[in-house]
Amino acid sequence: MIPWAVNRIEYEKNCMSDEASATPPIPMFKRVLVTTDLSELSNQAIPYAYAMLQTGGMVRIVHVEQPFEFANPIHAPHSTTVQRVEEERARQITKCQNQLRALTPAEAESLGIVTEVEVLHGAKPAAAICNAAERLGADLICLASHGLFWPRGSHSWFGGPCGHGPHSDTSTANPFCFSIGTTV
Repeated sequence: MIPWAVNRIEYEKNCMSDEASATPPIPMFKRVLVTTDLSELSNQAIPYAYAMLQTGGMVRIVHVEQPFEFANPIHAPHSTTVQRVEEERARQITKCQNQLRALTPAEAESLGIVTEVEVLHGAKPAAAICNAAERLGADLICLASHGLFWPRGSHSWFGGPCGHGPHSDTSTANPFCFSIGTTV
């Protein structure tokens, strides 16, 4: 028999089998990573992340800030300045973590969904988000368009929008959800 004919017969047999006609199972997600820049627009993705889980599972809410840099390199060697700056940076991170926790939907706990929060640091938010998803072993990433507008030079000294900076939240979010592989 000609090889292509054998392949066609096998293909037709597979197409006629019960296995081929069965519908694929609905994916069951257990770990979802959702991102926010803490704007009203971006925060709208968070309930969608929880909706992706049946019952149980885990949602990690993340926020990416620019990495810390001294405003003036001359101050870097002074240990008292470094210590004060690091203490302020720790306060800012704690503030962001509290803001992220406050975004947890009220019914999450009753659905058995665990919530974790994380403040990421990176000059490239997309790379920081992908690395966080990989570390988590996320089944899904859920995000909305960013809602903060930062004109050149308007970043706070501590590198992010944790309660600082102008907002331009003028529309509703259309969250995107990306599956990270096949989960059944």
